[in-house]
Amino acid sequence: MSRKLLVVSLSLFVLSGCGADAMSTGGMPNADFGGAGRDGSQDAGYFRGLLRAGQVPTADDLTLEGFLAEHDLPYTDESCDQVLCLSALVARDHAVAEGTMATFVQLAMASNVNLAERPRAPVSLAAVVDVSGSMTADDRLGYVKQGLILMVGELGPEDRLALVTYSSSARVVIPSQPVTNPAVFVEAIQALSPSGSTNLYDGMVLGYEQLLPGQDEGMLSRVMLLSDGLANTGVSDSAAILAKSAEYGAQGLGITTVGVGLDFNHELMRELAEQGGGNFYFIEDPEKLTTVFQEELDVLVTPLAHDLDLLLTLGAGYTLAETYGLAYTTDELGRAQVHVPTVFASRRGGAILLRLTPDPLAVESAGAPLVTIAYGYAPIAADGSVTERVEQVTEAALPALDEQGRAFLHPTARKSLVLWNMVQSFVAASDAYHHEGAVALALDQIEALAAYVDDANQVLADPEIAADRTELINAFARNLGGDVGEPIWHDGPPMPMGDDVRFAEDDMLLFPFGCRTAGGSPVAVLGAAWLLRRRSRR
Repeated sequence: MSRKLLVVSLSLFVLSGCGADAMSTGGMPNADFGGAGRDGSQDAGYFRGLLRAGQVPTADDLTLEGFLAEHDLPYTDESCDQVLCLSALVARDHAVAEGTMATFVQLAMASNVNLAERPRAPVSLAAVVDVSGSMTADDRLGYVKQGLILMVGELGPEDRLALVTYSSSARVVIPSQPVTNPAVFVEAIQALSPSGSTNLYDGMVLGYEQLLPGQDEGMLSRVMLLSDGLANTGVSDSAAILAKSAEYGAQGLGITTVGVGLDFNHELMRELAEQGGGNFYFIEDPEKLTTVFQEELDVLVTPLAHDLDLLLTLGAGYTLAETYGLAYTTDELGRAQVHVPTVFASRRGGAILLRLTPDPLAVESAGAPLVTIAYGYAPIAADGSVTERVEQVTEAALPALDEQGRAFLHPTARKSLVLWNMVQSFVAASDAYHHEGAVALALDQIEALAAYVDDANQVLADPEIAADRTELINAFARNLGGDVGEPIWHDGPPMPMGDDVRFAEDDMLLFPFGCRTAGGSPVAVLGAAWLLRRRSRR
């Protein structure tokens, strides 16, 4: 079977504490952030859970980053003959909530690396599990056990694992040790039982402390903290919990958080992940717990390159209005620059989007230069050695506009803008409802979004967008007391995504994640991956 390289556009998580290897590479002081790329949300689960509960979410309950991470955004570059090949995909489309047009550049990256020939980087994990009495609801602890056992099966003697539990108090069930005998961990996991209240602070601290002795050179260290309720025993103040976590983050330790049910402290769990170098998941469906633990390992895998540097020069008459999923600094000429210490392989979706604003007096026309991206990196060979640095340049220009003033360089860029419009319209409707009490205006926003999505998906015929139309847009309208009907979309074959290759469950997506240095300056760690056939991520 011939392998074809597909690419998911990049999604950068500017977070903190990725371990000694990332820490040694330095940071990006005074980085500027835009859009929704400020936290580590990895799904729209909390937003979806609120809709299912009949509520109208607030604007803070959904991020574009988390929404994009649920979707596959493939892109084919069969000409790529390097470890990394960067492309810039252009799209100009309606901004539904604003009533204007919006011009975007989406960054996508391909690789010619056969990941089967690359060893995975070792990891040191501390699984910190809430075993309070509320974990009996919906058999939550049972699903957690299944997920933990699956994760143990993915680890080997080169990895370290600790098991910590907390309820009214916290305890170390198994101290950090190499996973040479998985059965020891499986037996301890199966014996877990729920009782008591929620001492999240002590559980988190014990998890971090388990990582410190095993933080070997090149080993990626992370706490995985799960909770289904509010911290109500011991130290329960969110500011104190965040401050304590930041102390460990300054030592290069990361944290990923997983929330279960609608009663946990959503803001705290998200902020812990944001400042702690990990990801935040919400489990709206208990069965999803079985996949999160395995999925989390995918961001801690195979290094492909060191010191990826990008320099973005905008075309005349354009300014960088917003960025989504990207942290950057500016040089003395005002050009955006990005430094990624290490590029890893992972199995995630997402996108990096740049919104460009044209000069109000300028006329956007086909062929107008939008951005030039100079990039370079040091490839990592299969034996771990670093080879000669590669320097490349890619450019993007505005494609021909259709009769509505739209332009799409590639279907995946059009899909990204559909998703961007969904989030922007949800935010606008939420603000109208919660801040203005304008239910009719909120419903108008959702009705306009539904019509836009139906129109776009008659071309894209994307089942993920159709599912969002049914599960999210319809539910939002119903919770406002309205009805936008069923989705109208072409039921024939979807528009080709590159060569329309489908990909299998064991294939990988291009995806970045990140950390902060001990001084708090953001450092980006980019994940790259292979896609062979399209799969559903939800």
